[in-house]
Amino acid sequence: MSWKSKITAAVLFILVGIGLLSQLAHDPWSLVKTIAAAVIFAGVFYFVFTRLSPSRTQGTTDSGYQKALRQQKNRIKKQGTEQPAPHVSAAKFKKMNRLKASARRDHPFRVIEGKKNKPKTNETKTS
Repeated sequence: MSWKSKITAAVLFILVGIGLLSQLAHDPWSLVKTIAAAVIFAGVFYFVFTRLSPSRTQGTTDSGYQKALRQQKNRIKKQGTEQPAPHVSAAKFKKMNRLKASARRDHPFRVIEGKKNKPKTNETKTS
């Protein structure tokens, strides 16, 4: 947040506080009605936009993303079923896990070869 927006927010909160205090001093019942109306309006607004509006994620995800999610869940299931043998000590098991974590794992990514720093093959030679 920039200092200008902090000052603006502080001035706004001070003015709101002064307004609430002056209304409380002059007409407390009016203040209660105003706050109740604001709470009811906020509740109706919240209800309309959370319950009656269609879900934002419904139908917007592509099939490739869904497939990647399924693959990741399957991969996690496979990793979760691997348990250490009962005769392995705790220290040895930690060491095995450390070595296994540092080993290269399969990822659903692939490298796309670029043309950076490669000699051009279709150049004409001039002598």
